[in-house]
Amino acid sequence: AGVLLLAYKYADDLGEAITVNANLGGDNCHRGSLLGALLGAAGCELPAALREGLHDATATAAMTERYLGAVRSRGPGSLVQALPPKPAAAVESEAAACST
Repeated sequence: AGVLLLAYKYADDLGEAITVNANLGGDNCHRGSLLGALLGAAGCELPAALREGLHDATATAAMTERYLGAVRSRGPGSLVQALPPKPAAAVESEAAACST
C-alpha cells in the first residue's frame, strides 16, 4: 500500500518520488522498482539531473531511445528483439552454469 501512496502523492515528480522512497529506508529497493515502473507507465520521465548523472549517460540515452523506438513502431514484443546480443563468452558461461 505504501508504494501506491507514493505513486499518488508524487505522480507528477518522479525524482521526488525516488528521493522520498530512498529516504524511507526499509525495503526501498523493491518498492522503488515498482514505484518507478508505475510512474514510468504513467508517463513520468526521469529528471534530467538524474539521467545525466548515470555512467555513460549518452550511450544509455541512445540505447533507451532505440528500445522505445522499437516498441513504438513494432509493438511491445519487439523490445526483446531490440536488445543487443550477448557476447559469446557470457552465453557459454551461462550454459556451463546450467549444466552443472
